Amino acid sequence: MESLDLLQMAENAGGIREGRHSVRMRAPDLHHLATRIIRAAGAVRADVLPVPVERQPDGTFWHPALPPMKDEIFRLDWFAYANGMEAKCVAMNEADLTPAVLARYEADATAGDFSGWEPQRPAGKGWFCLAIYDTEDGPHAVFVRPLRAAVQTGSVDVAVTGSHLAAQAGCSAAAPQGASHV
Repeated sequence: MESLDLLQMAENAGGIREGRHSVRMRAPDLHHLATRIIRAAGAVRADVLPVPVERQPDGTFWHPALPPMKDEIFRLDWFAYANGMEAKCVAMNEADLTPAVLARYEADATAGDFSGWEPQRPAGKGWFCLAIYDTEDGPHAVFVRPLRAAVQTGSVDVAVTGSHLAAQAGCSAAAPQGASHV
């Protein structure tokens, strides 16, 4: 994909410049922009509906509506917005783990096994799991809900900053360890 000037694209999509590296956008404008970016990157729109979370033995989960692994980086937040969803990322907090789960995660023989971690859904209605994966910063889970529900509750505050498109307290997932997407 060619280098994109996201700030210019955001302004062209109805965003208002708020400084040298920031553009504030309304949720419908963000949805339109995210859809254009996702399509330019080769991703397609998908029916993203709740499904049972059936994790792999190491604790990972990848929603069946997500495209197959292709690239080093796949922006779950952009995919969510392009499909009319709000995304929030939850990081594993070691303080919330039982000693047995923490020991398994840190043990040499099972390093990276976070199958005992049960990520908590964000507050509010309609959230369901899109992915659970490991990163250099530890395990993360991404939850999504229809964007219209977030707009109705007034909980979306979106900005394009520099070269990143993100929702406040949202997910800007980095490539997970041992995988080639997210």
